[in-house]
Amino acid sequence: MSRIRCPKCSHVFFPPDLSSREVDLTDYIKRSDLSWKSIYNLKIPHIDDQHRKLVESIVSLHKAVQTSDLRDGMVMKMIVFMDSYVRVHLMDEEKMLEKISFPDLSRHNKLHAYFLEKVEEFKRHYSESGITASLIIQFLIDWFIDHVQTADREYAAYITTNNIDIAQLFSEK
Repeated sequence: MSRIRCPKCSHVFFPPDLSSREVDLTDYIKRSDLSWKSIYNLKIPHIDDQHRKLVESIVSLHKAVQTSDLRDGMVMKMIVFMDSYVRVHLMDEEKMLEKISFPDLSRHNKLHAYFLEKVEEFKRHYSESGITASLIIQFLIDWFIDHVQTADREYAAYITTNNIDIAQLFSEK
């Protein structure tokens, strides 16, 4: 994950030991292809739908930044969405991993806890000194790509390898 620094106050959201590079935030704002790609598909419909919603939200915020159409409260709405995403999606994912007895559940939950800590950090930082939309975009892009393509791929492979019926994973039984 990239080292992310707030351009307003230079607060570092990802310390050097957790990151490999400092990234120019303008690179993220200039990206034109933030759309859903088939490589993000885990073939778990419920999870894929939630991931797709996150990508759509990133795209919406990105377009608003590109067109300078950041309405009042849009940044806070994105922070609230991230919080909601953590509360609902990550809980769904953790319940699913528990249900399938995923061997790396503890490590996966720690990754989710880290995301939640960062969301709380964004909230505090926003309250204290504001936060830029580009910073949230960068965080979400980095988190989404890194987490889905590594950690989530691990449990998707586990489900496939163990012939687990995904139709039963989210049924209310």
